[in-house]
Amino acid sequence: MPSAKNNKQSDLSKFRSTLYAILIESQNHYSDARDAFKQVINEKKNTSSSASSQSIKTESLRKFSNSGITSKVVSSSLFSYMHATFEKFMISLIKNTISSNTKFKNAYTNKITSTAERDEFRYLISYLTTPKKRISKLNDVSRSTNGIINLSRDMLSMTGVNTNDHLFERAYIVYIECRETNNILKHRGDLYDKEYVDRVIKLSNQISKKIDKNKLFSHVYSEPRKPCSEKNIIGQKLDITPSIFIRAFSCIIFLAAYFIYHFSNSEDNMKNDINYITHTLIYLCKDIHHGGDIVLLELAMNISSLVEDDSIIAFNHILANIKHMNVLKNKVFTEKNIKPNDESEQNIKIFIDKQLYEINKLKFTGANTANGNKILSEHYKKILELYCLGEKKEMLDYVFYHDVIEKKEFESWALFTEF
Repeated sequence: MPSAKNNKQSDLSKFRSTLYAILIESQNHYSDARDAFKQVINEKKNTSSSASSQSIKTESLRKFSNSGITSKVVSSSLFSYMHATFEKFMISLIKNTISSNTKFKNAYTNKITSTAERDEFRYLISYLTTPKKRISKLNDVSRSTNGIINLSRDMLSMTGVNTNDHLFERAYIVYIECRETNNILKHRGDLYDKEYVDRVIKLSNQISKKIDKNKLFSHVYSEPRKPCSEKNIIGQKLDITPSIFIRAFSCIIFLAAYFIYHFSNSEDNMKNDINYITHTLIYLCKDIHHGGDIVLLELAMNISSLVEDDSIIAFNHILANIKHMNVLKNKVFTEKNIKPNDESEQNIKIFIDKQLYEINKLKFTGANTANGNKILSEHYKKILELYCLGEKKEMLDYVFYHDVIEKKEFESWALFTEF
């Protein structure tokens, strides 16, 4: 029979793979619609009066319309499937945690016992007798607390974990908005309504009293491209745009990593899981564009910041910072064909130097002495310098010539997943 540990690894692997596949698939459909739109625009610029060109133009408009409809259907379906995948993973994570960790098992027992005292959940009393029966009603306890994330948060609080940090609160509030968006898609049509607004405000206020109500809706745009507020979002059409899709993806991946970090019974397994999530996000950003790459790199930085004492994860954090800066630099200078001035080049150099300096603080696994750690630090600074210069062949030659990293660790470093 498979162990709880193996089940956990299998569930996490399926969750990661599914969400990454969803992200890539959504980007493919958005790109198809974008390409069809560009074709229509280009043909409008080159319109002639000939019948053949009119036929081509009509075909392009039909293709654009079909791709637009397909993109909406696919993106909405993938958006809902992403939420279902996340909730399924969280249920599995909590079950494995309760089964393997006495602290969380006791917290869950207290939670289901107090839930059974409420009138609408008194039927749970007959399920309190054994651990197996208590776990069998996890979905019911989750429903009693307004969802699996609320239950997870309550269990952390019951075991002494402070969940009031800024990153968690921000991700949780975005998750509430995304979940309520999904509820509209599943049950109520395709317009933002008063029920959506009321629930987002009420549930977000339970997370943080400092929120600006209007900013809860500023990710939705009205015509002509103005951020919505509490007053004017009702009645706006609900479209799962690329920015809304990747926003939901980011908060879901962060929350998954956050609860893996706190629920894990093994520090080594937790670090492996966090590292794999982080470096895969860094790898994925090369295939995601139009602002999504920036979001993924910021997400990688936020997740890697959960673990501060692991050299591999800390190195990935530094790499994500540098790649983030390079993406921004390309968008500002390369794509707009603007030559950087002396001040901007100096600021970029200062930023990279600061990231390279952070390598001095890392304590590398396998470095048995202070001098050995210093040598590895210099190696990794050189590797990143070559990477920043775009000298990838020289960088890999340097890695292998100096035997900087063991073959078994090679795939653990996000820097090398591009090759």
